[in-house]
Amino acid sequence: MDVERLQEALKDFEKRGKKEVCPVLDQFLCHVAKTGETMIQWSQFKGYFTFKLEKVMDDFRTSAPEPRGPPNPNVEYIPFDEMKERILKIVTGFNGYLNHNPLRGFSKNSSN
Repeated sequence: MDVERLQEALKDFEKRGKKEVCPVLDQFLCHVAKTGETMIQWSQFKGYFTFKLEKVMDDFRTSAPEPRGPPNPNVEYIPFDEMKERILKIVTGFNGYLNHNPLRGFSKNSSN
C-alpha cells in the first residue's frame, strides 16, 4: 500500500467535507485489519475511521429492526441512538496512536 496515495486520499476526503466513502481508504482499513500494519498516524486517519464507523452503525440501524421482544432482566437496555453516541464519543476522545512498529518494544527471549 502506497503511503503517498493514502495521504492524498485522506486530503481529498477532508476537502469533500467528510461525506463520501473512499475506496482507497476502505482498502487501507482492510489492510490494517488483515496485517496490523498502520503506516500512518492515528491523528491522520481518525476522521475517516470515525466517518466510516458512523456509516456502518447507520447502515446496521437501517437493516436491523429494533428488538420487540420482552427485555432481558440481566441486560441493561440502551437505546440505539444513545449507544451510538457513547461509541462515537469514545472514538472521538481517543488520542492514542496506531503502532507503526509493534515489535520494536519487545525482545525475543529464548529462555522460558
